Amino acid sequence: MSLDELAELAGVAKGTLYTHFPTKEALLVAIIEPALRATERRLDALTARTADAIVRELLQQWVELWQRHPEALRLGHSPQAAALGELRPLHRRVAGKLSAHLVRAARSGRLRGSAEWAAMALARLGVPLLESFMPLDPSGAAFVEAVSALLLRPTSHTEPKPSAKKPAAPRRAQR
Repeated sequence: MSLDELAELAGVAKGTLYTHFPTKEALLVAIIEPALRATERRLDALTARTADAIVRELLQQWVELWQRHPEALRLGHSPQAAALGELRPLHRRVAGKLSAHLVRAARSGRLRGSAEWAAMALARLGVPLLESFMPLDPSGAAFVEAVSALLLRPTSHTEPKPSAKKPAAPRRAQR
């Protein structure tokens, strides 16, 4: 989409839009940078210790980010994100901090996959799931529960234990 098309869609004069955002990249930076900075601050403040708490706190952060900056999340996870330009170092820092928290969660063995798998699942599924869940549950609790269940293994009391024994051979009926 060009800035001209965007100005028309937003109902503002092209000159007004170009005064504030001389390029499409400048507009993307203005939308995405506040969300990235807020995310970085929240990741720095994350103090959860257990894998469950880490995952839930990260997902709650996604909910809050969606509530404040849905456009930034949509843009940050779209093909236009390749045009991050000057935001690339900030984006890499945020991704690194997210990854570090997921590595901590993975060490417990509670993640269904690796930290990389969990990060990829969030990157690929987070926005579509938020778009689906949030209109039905604006608190985000359903999103946090569903994605936690996706990322975390069941706890031991609900997880079926594998049997070490071979199944017994069927008995023949006695006469």
